[in-house]
Formats: sequence, C-alpha cells, structure tokens
Amino acid sequence: MKRAPDQQKVPKTAKRRPDRFRKITDPEYEADKGPAGSIHKPDWLSAEEASALLDAIDAQPWSTALKRRVQQYGRRYDYSDRTLKSDVPPLPDFLRPLMERLVKEGHFKRLPEQIIVNEYTPGQGIAKHVDHEQHFGKTVASLSLAGPAIMHFHHCVSSRSKDLLLEPRSLIVLKGPARYEWYHSITPCSEEHDRPRNRMIKRAPRRVSITFRLLLSKKV
Repeated sequence: MKRAPDQQKVPKTAKRRPDRFRKITDPEYEADKGPAGSIHKPDWLSAEEASALLDAIDAQPWSTALKRRVQQYGRRYDYSDRTLKSDVPPLPDFLRPLMERLVKEGHFKRLPEQIIVNEYTPGQGIAKHVDHEQHFGKTVASLSLAGPAIMHFHHCVSSRSKDLLLEPRSLIVLKGPARYEWYHSITPCSEEHDRPRNRMIKRAPRRVSITFRLLLSKKV
C-alpha cells in the first residue's frame, strides 16, 4: 500500500532495537505531557507577540501545492519524492528572534536552517510521520498559533499512544525518543475528544504552526 505523502517509514532506530522498545512501560498518563524526549511549553509567546507574528506570516505568499497552505524557507521539503529543494526564499528576518530564542534556551545548538509554516482549517490535518531522518537534525520544534489542536503520538513499534493538546502560543520540542521512536500526527477533523480532560475540542477557523529544523546537509 502506498504511504500518504506526509508519512515516513518506520525509523531505522526503531527497527534496530525493537525488543527494547517492547519492554518499555509507559509512566502514568499525564495531561500536557508527551513522550519521553518532548518538551511542551504553554504560553511560549505573549498574545501580542503571536498577533504580530501572524500578521507577518500573512504578509508572505502562501503555497497551495499541498492540501493545506504552506510557506517554506531555507529549503523546501518535497513531499512527493521526499527530497530537499532550494527553490524557496531564505529564512525571513521576522522569524530570526524566534530562532535566536530557541538557541538561547538550549533547544538548538545553532540557528535553525529550514522552516515550514503550515495552515490548518477545520477538517485538515497531517498524517502520522517522523520528520525525515536523512534530511533533518536531532531536534524538531513547532510553535502553534491562532487555534488549538491535539497532537497524537503513536509508538513506531508497539501499540502505545499519547495525546497532547497544543494550545495557541505553545511550543513543542521533539528530541531523542520523541523525535525518532514516535510518529506524530494531527487528525483531520473539526472537533475531537481531549481524552485526558474528557472534553471536546472544537477547531478554530484556522491554526498555524511554525516548524523549525536543522539540516544534516546543505548540499542541495
């Protein structure tokens, strides 16, 4: 069966050590906590900062090549053949303060080199995937704006899963096991169940995410 464009193969790290992963027992489920290796920071931006950032994003051209609107900077990840292309603008100045803050807080060792901005409207999502291991570095950071969504984590080998509510202005950082041993996804729906709080989450008219990544090679 052909995989969805956003979907990746089971990471090599999971294939090499399947027995170790099967023996892991999840700790007691906690709301607002993703898999080991993830860092969740609610209210990472102020409301004023988030509003100004959305204005700056909307002043840039959007691509409609995918089912959702996107902007890519530094390099373009081509979902059709899973390669990197250099036919996109350089990293924009309005995102530099965020990149510098990510380095200052210790999430990245140097400034991110590839950024993708995704816009999700009700009914849109992204298939479960692990960010490409051969193209992108050991850390993936994503900032949520405008509306909430639940990020679903599915272990690459076992049947374990976790849900994490991403509120507007929150930051999620994936490293270690969260980066390589768990798929993450956003369900395409207009409303979904927040299991830890036993409540329904209604999607806003739009949600925007900004994902920051390092490149393993700049030879593109």
